[in-house]
Amino acid sequence: MKHIALLNRVLSSQKESLNFCVLGGSITEGASAKEIQDRYANRIFHFLETLCPDKKVRFINKGIGATGSNIGVFRLKNDIIKSNPDILIVEFAVNDTFHENVSETYEGILRQMQIYKPDCAIIGLCTSYEDFKTAEDKHKVIANHYQIPFVSIRDILKNRIKAGEMKWSDYATDNCHPTSYGHQLLSDLVINLIKNRDTSDQAVPTSFPKLVSDKYEYTTLLHAGDVKPLTKTGWWSCNNWYFGERLEADHPGSILEFEFVGNSLSLIYKKFPGDFGKIKITIDKGKGPEKIVDAYFEQAWGGYSVFVEIAPTLPNEKHHVKIELLNEKHNRSNGNRFQIEGICITHLKQGA
Repeated sequence: MKHIALLNRVLSSQKESLNFCVLGGSITEGASAKEIQDRYANRIFHFLETLCPDKKVRFINKGIGATGSNIGVFRLKNDIIKSNPDILIVEFAVNDTFHENVSETYEGILRQMQIYKPDCAIIGLCTSYEDFKTAEDKHKVIANHYQIPFVSIRDILKNRIKAGEMKWSDYATDNCHPTSYGHQLLSDLVINLIKNRDTSDQAVPTSFPKLVSDKYEYTTLLHAGDVKPLTKTGWWSCNNWYFGERLEADHPGSILEFEFVGNSLSLIYKKFPGDFGKIKITIDKGKGPEKIVDAYFEQAWGGYSVFVEIAPTLPNEKHHVKIELLNEKHNRSNGNRFQIEGICITHLKQGA
């Protein structure tokens, strides 16, 4: 298996350092663990420190709550590849459960790693909802194609709960976020995989063809400072905790226009209760798709970053984009505020 062989190379190399990265949602971020050291990723980090006492192990955690592989595939270059990972864990099985194009975006992560960091050992990790719904079946097919080891807690929990050996509440504080004990179970899956791997496996195929799609092989994520506006009226830039600078407006009629080269356009925006409104996005001055996006969130538990496709299929050429903040808003919204956290572009190898 390719990525077991890569893991063997990483752990036996003479390099003095090892970069351990994790990419995922709130579970990877560490949600619901009592202490930082209880988080599954931190537990694996400390295991690697013990396993490789002659190496300086560097830990890079790029978990962001409520995000799936549809956002992760655009974050990958800045958040993971720039960190020069030696070992990467990918965890999106819960948040990918209800997203569209899961197979395509998950494969996009693996194809980008194959292009930009082919010597990195990847491990797939599957967590679970209480009803045991996950994107595991889709993820596992993709992981197997790329010869990536894949571990899952779903069936273990299902069998132990059915046998009366544990309750769901032992594993999680709600319908998905693990307790400290749950985080330990997740870390044990990965640690046992590493401990029990076939250390004789050294064969490393160079690359694999696409299985489902190569649409997300080349991506660009633009933040506020990356956008070169043709028109920028009423929009301003401000800091954003996870995604760098964001674009924000709150006065209806605010206009943002820019151009890009690529074959699809999507947005990451903040969905929130209170004073959030709607934008209208027009591609190629009315010759391309148009879409209205509503940022008002009807739930009371806060907000989250949302990925939305604006123009999923375009010719790979220069396109014009106009974003207008509308006066129209949800009938329970108190205002028209809108936050664009990222502009997501797919393109051919030439770039965006």
